[in-house]
Amino acid sequence: MPTESFDKQMIIAQPPQHIYDYLCHPTHFVRLQPLIKDIFNIEESQDDDGHTIYRYEATEAMSLFGFKLNNHLRAVMTLAEPGRVLMQVAQAPMGVQVKQVLTLSPVPEGTSVNNHIEVTAPRPLLGFSTATAKEAHAALLEELKRRMETA
Repeated sequence: MPTESFDKQMIIAQPPQHIYDYLCHPTHFVRLQPLIKDIFNIEESQDDDGHTIYRYEATEAMSLFGFKLNNHLRAVMTLAEPGRVLMQVAQAPMGVQVKQVLTLSPVPEGTSVNNHIEVTAPRPLLGFSTATAKEAHAALLEELKRRMETA
């Protein structure tokens, strides 16, 4: 299946560990990523390398041609590099998968947050899925900045 990828970056005036501690709880992504309206059935475990893994389900509120849709997602969050790298892979309906890698790096102003996204989808859905992901993940960084800098 075809894949498209993109990156979004932002500087947030907080140390990396503070941001990471917030992001490593799946429920904090409700409305942080604006399409996610609910996260439930969270299960915590560890992978073979000892990284914490969260498996969960989510409801994503979408709009397509003016129709409101609730997508049911199955997701896995991996705390890949504590304090620095967090990965999420979400499986959506119709064969759409979105992989997100958030990397936090210290900078003099606080933290550089890089959000790398890979969207995999059947060819007819790839353009729409990628455009939706670009908008949602740009909004995610804006909301993360707001939450971190006003807390």
